[in-house]
Amino acid sequence: ENEAGVRAMYETEWYNACVLARQLGSPGIMFDPEWYGNGKVRFPEELARMRDEDVATTLAKCRAFGVRLAEITASAYPGCHVFSLYTGFYERPEHWTTVAHIHLGFIAKAKASGFKTKIIDGGELGVGYLATSFAAYQDRIFNRWI
Repeated sequence: ENEAGVRAMYETEWYNACVLARQLGSPGIMFDPEWYGNGKVRFPEELARMRDEDVATTLAKCRAFGVRLAEITASAYPGCHVFSLYTGFYERPEHWTTVAHIHLGFIAKAKASGFKTKIIDGGELGVGYLATSFAAYQDRIFNRWI
């Protein structure tokens, strides 16, 4: 929602980034979905508590925000690639963070509407991120849920 006007500012900046990428001939934009102001909002239960709403409502709003970002992207730069440092899809769906639900909304809207835009998962926080050794990396790959 846009109670403080921040969402509107964010959407404007997203639109401007897409337009600038198109004008410069860039294949797309980079998105760092990390919550620098309050890291707790990445957890659906915590964000729902902060907003005084149930988790299902919070996650629906996250997905709706992803839908909105997909619409903005398609209107500003059809075919724009969004390179996200991470999508959050590396966990089992029941453990997805708010970031994963934002991406899910984006992907669902792009697919349903036939948008040519794409999301590219940068892999930060993924299966190979910060492995302490090659053996630990192999163990993560072997035990991943996908």
